[in-house]
Amino acid sequence: MRRYRRILVPLSLALASIALVCAPPAAATGASPGTTQADTAAKSAEPSGDNVLFTGIRVARQDGFDRVVWEFSGTGMPGYQVAYTDDPRRDGSGFPVDLPGGTTLAVGLSGVRIPTEPLPGEVPYPGPEQVAAAGTVHVTEVLAGAWFEAHQDGFVGVRRQEPFRVYTLEGPPRVVVEIVDTTPAVPTAVPAGDGSGGWDGPLGAPVGLVIVASVLAALVVVAGFTRRGSRS
Repeated sequence: MRRYRRILVPLSLALASIALVCAPPAAATGASPGTTQADTAAKSAEPSGDNVLFTGIRVARQDGFDRVVWEFSGTGMPGYQVAYTDDPRRDGSGFPVDLPGGTTLAVGLSGVRIPTEPLPGEVPYPGPEQVAAAGTVHVTEVLAGAWFEAHQDGFVGVRRQEPFRVYTLEGPPRVVVEIVDTTPAVPTAVPAGDGSGGWDGPLGAPVGLVIVASVLAALVVVAGFTRRGSRS
């Protein structure tokens, strides 16, 4: 019995180590309220109710996606038109928009009130219009947008075309744009490693191989001692 116990204990450790090293990372669900299917197609919705006032914008990294949120004040809900474009231009002036990255998401917002006429208690977004992205994977920079005839022209610089989804939230009114991961992602503020690639497990490839090799070597040694003990 002792002989089998000597083999079973290190064998169990070996199997556990191999499972830890080789297990794929948990898939990011990217779940969020009111989401639509993420893809690269253009997305749009009509505004409803009274026009709203633009009051803030946020850019953040979430589990499995980058999120950009335009926030408003009022009782209505803004509409949106969101699509990838290789020739982003400002509404009204037609001036080109130059953001870092391989492509741009144009975010047209409708049903928006002029910022110079807020209602009592409302505070329009004070700026800046150009919003830096920190710790994101896909988003490089965002233009909050300028008002023009009840519309606001926002832009999101993206490293490359990735699936995205758009939805609205109430209390306060918000338009949410999420660019979703399709490959294992590393935030822009974190070094991407040595570029060796090819390993998606929770541990790096060199470390994992060393652990597996060490456990297998220990098994060989234990097996040798076990055979010697049985002969004696």
